[in-house]
Amino acid sequence: MDPVPKGTSDDGLDEAFAEPRGLGFDGPAPTIDELLANEDAAGLLELGAAYRVGTPHAPRDLFKALECFEAASRLGSEQAEYLVALAYMNGLGIGRDVAEGAKRMRSAAQRGSLRAKVYVANLYELGVHYAPDRDKADVWYRNVARAAGIDADPESDAYELAMAEHGCVRFCLRLVADEDLPAKDRAFYLKKAKAMGYAHRLADARASEAPPAADPTQASAPPRAAPPADAEAEAEPAPAEPAREEAPAPPEPEPEDDDDPAAYTPTLGAQWTFGAGAAAFLVAAFFAASGAVAAFLAHEGSRSLALAGRALPVVGRTHEVVLFGVLFLAGVLPAGAVYRPNVIAVGTLVGAAAGAGGWFAFPSYPLLWDAAAQAGAAGLIGFLATALVLGMLGGTRRPIDPPAT
Repeated sequence: MDPVPKGTSDDGLDEAFAEPRGLGFDGPAPTIDELLANEDAAGLLELGAAYRVGTPHAPRDLFKALECFEAASRLGSEQAEYLVALAYMNGLGIGRDVAEGAKRMRSAAQRGSLRAKVYVANLYELGVHYAPDRDKADVWYRNVARAAGIDADPESDAYELAMAEHGCVRFCLRLVADEDLPAKDRAFYLKKAKAMGYAHRLADARASEAPPAADPTQASAPPRAAPPADAEAEAEPAPAEPAREEAPAPPEPEPEDDDDPAAYTPTLGAQWTFGAGAAAFLVAAFFAASGAVAAFLAHEGSRSLALAGRALPVVGRTHEVVLFGVLFLAGVLPAGAVYRPNVIAVGTLVGAAAGAGGWFAFPSYPLLWDAAAQAGAAGLIGFLATALVLGMLGGTRRPIDPPAT
């Protein structure tokens, strides 16, 4: 068995978990034998996840986690077979064995695991364990596209993006090499490529650059022959395509907090977040309504003090300043609890423009009792409308998961 290569990470295993519910258990964790006797594959996956991260009732133990996944795999779980394959590929809970990992990965792919199909395609694309074979990689990539329901034109940008979001290395590296793409997005696709097999290619490249052994008589291990191709997955003939010179591996960007999954923040419009956007809008509307009431009371209070000969310092009789200031502080700024700062900034600018329009329109179209009230109402409406739209486009503070692999 091979030692764990420097630079190989277990990100692929992290991404494979689907947020098990009840992780940690309310009491002592069930045993593997109990769950196996009950044919509870889901319970075995959850127990394996608990052992992997460590909980009060299931201390961190990667070997026990692998035992759980092996047991769930025997019950027919494709996800468990994929997790077992990743454990062998990366040496998690057991010595690293790429040959066994590739075998189990192909088994998971044949059972229907989409991630395993992607991984096998990448192994052929990168020449990890198997000999590099672009045609076989194409067969598996087409298999991935069918399984994922990707019906875009294979030559289109939409197809490339969809395949990259599933972790297909060929398409991920094209996006990483695109200098017009934001650095954070390039880092996301590079990390996804590493999790789906590219880390092994990088480790092999580093190993090949290492200085030779001090003992020149030490025999090197003979190259391992590639295993026979899978008949089912490779039955589809690959269409001929012109030979293309392989581009060198692109340089790795250096993003901030690259190792923190929660740091992923797509650009506005990258994902629709209808639920989070609607919830954030309701919160912002509550703050806006409360701010409007507070601003009206502050405005009237300022006027009353002025009539009594006790005008507010600095403000004096410019009561509109009180109204707009309280409206911004109590009605707009608190929305920053649910919206990202750039959404608050854009919404404020739009609201200010709408408020100015309401002010200057008052002499011709007096909709409220005075120009200040009409300007404040128009400004709030402009702010809320902007927040609603941008919130639907991913502008809320709610964490957004990276595209599923």
